[in-house]
Amino acid sequence: MGRFMRASGTFDQPNPYGGFLGLALPVALSLALWAGDRLMRGDGSRLVAGLWVAFYAGATAISAAGLLASWSRGAWLGAAAGVLVVLVMRSRRAAILSAVTALALGVVVLFGAFTPDALPQPVVERVQDIPAYFGLTDVLSQPVTDENFSVVERIAHWVAAQRMWAQSPWFGVGPGNYAVVYPTVRLPQWEEALGHAHNTYLNVLGESGLVGLIAYAALWTTTVVWVWRRARTGTRDGTAGGRWLAAVAIGVLGLVFHLSVHNLVDNLFVRGMVVYIGLWLALVHIDRDGVIN
Repeated sequence: MGRFMRASGTFDQPNPYGGFLGLALPVALSLALWAGDRLMRGDGSRLVAGLWVAFYAGATAISAAGLLASWSRGAWLGAAAGVLVVLVMRSRRAAILSAVTALALGVVVLFGAFTPDALPQPVVERVQDIPAYFGLTDVLSQPVTDENFSVVERIAHWVAAQRMWAQSPWFGVGPGNYAVVYPTVRLPQWEEALGHAHNTYLNVLGESGLVGLIAYAALWTTTVVWVWRRARTGTRDGTAGGRWLAAVAIGVLGLVFHLSVHNLVDNLFVRGMVVYIGLWLALVHIDRDGVIN
């Protein structure tokens, strides 16, 4: 980034920092939209409603700015998914607009990845390696450079996880054994085990096999369905408390989608973020009257 450094906050690394902000962004956006709706409805004091709008809109803007400054592609992709879910859940019009915007943005990003002159150079440097993540280029056969190091390193660890899974397809090599088994399955030049595969799904597959991956998928599928039902419950309630519950649930649904997408290229179960995620899920578990549901 030239004379600039990637933002990392107190995380010391930009990727988990961007991931943390990406988890917060959908919730902040959903609550900002809730506050705006409350102001338009005239619920309670307009001054208080206006202050809530300013607070949540500010939180959304600050989170988005920090996310951009992290320069984390995984966080960007995850945040796009999370924000899209929030907008889609808010209204049908927002759903259509979001789908069109997401499609257009996806085309622009992929076009820029293959055609460097189509986007500003700093952005090109971050998106031109995206096709490699989806197998559109054989990056492992290319020389390792400063520009492609992070991508090649990730894919090398993905290959290692796949080799672990091949050793024991049903149950894997054992939870927490990625770093232990890594030296026996690593690719040449990539001696250091980073602790995880930089892809949560491959990591689970390598360590716990198909049984573990199915269990992991079932856990988060159930979570998505449950949070969605809580959002529907709040919406149907129709009261001010119900609308707040719906806003929180919709934001947390966006959080889960960010987590699911970002974990395709990294592991966000680090730096205590699992506690942060759990606290938001716990908040969804409380109904509009403050009673645990």
